This record gives sequence, C-alpha cells and structure tokens, in this order.
Amino acid sequence: MARVGKRTWIACGVIGAVCCALAVSTALAVARQRQDARRIDAAPRRVTGVVEHAVPEPKGGVRMEIAYTVGVRRYATHRELFDLPYGTKPRAGVRVCLEVAASRPTTNRLCGQRYPAGDDWVPAYGLMAVAGTIGVLACAGTVLAARRARPAPAAGDGVLTDP
Repeated sequence: MARVGKRTWIACGVIGAVCCALAVSTALAVARQRQDARRIDAAPRRVTGVVEHAVPEPKGGVRMEIAYTVGVRRYATHRELFDLPYGTKPRAGVRVCLEVAASRPTTNRLCGQRYPAGDDWVPAYGLMAVAGTIGVLACAGTVLAARRARPAPAAGDGVLTDP
C-alpha cells in the first residue's frame, strides 16, 4: 500500500472534526426538542398569540413574531411558516393558538404540532446525526487502515536491533 501523505491526514482530521460537530450538534438539538415536547405535554396551557410582525421569506415562507401573554408576563416567539395550521395566511394582526409549558412559558409550539419545530425536523435531525457519526467512523477507519499499512522501518534507519 502507498504511504498516506500529510495532506491526507489533515483532510481526514478536518472532515472527521466537521462530521463529529454535525453529529453532536444535531443530537443535542434532537434532545432539546424532545425535552421541550415532553415539558409541554406534561402540563400544556393553551394561549392566544397575535402575529406582530410578518416578513415574507425568499423561499416562500413567512418569518413572523408572535406575542402572547401568560399570567401577567408577555412573551414573544419567532416562527417561519408557509401557512398556519388552520389555513390562515400569516400576517400581522392574525390570532394564533399556542401551547406553552406551564412550568416554562417560553417553551411553546403552535397548537396541533407535536414538537416545537414541527414533526418534520426531528427525523431530519436524527438523519444528520447518523450521517455525522458515519463520517466520523469512516475517517477513523481510514486512519486505522493507514496506520496498519505503514511499512516497517528498514534496518539502519536509526532503529536499534538486537546484535
């Protein structure tokens, strides 16, 4: 086998670090989403929010800020949506149903969603975590294979041998 060059080691290290960061960050995002969903499901509270700002996005959605009140405190959340669950186009002044966690009112989701960022994102996060893990394992396999393929040092290369 051919020797592995320094550039290959550096590239493998960078790719491995990026894949590791991808796997860890997405796994943490999934864990946070699940924790938020459990918190809301444990003690949900329905409140009515009002869209304060709605800004169209280039990809067709609408980025909006929803203000809502729990008790005497006022909160705001940001969402990007294409349509509200009940068919209303998102625009300023529209009333929106939110579910918030009784223990932490900043944890919220639109009524009808199962996860704070929507049902489609949790599987996507999971797939990204798996892809990142596969990338880390592939880089580790390349490093191990390259180490095993290293030729033994030749006699007289500064290696002491028994007389």
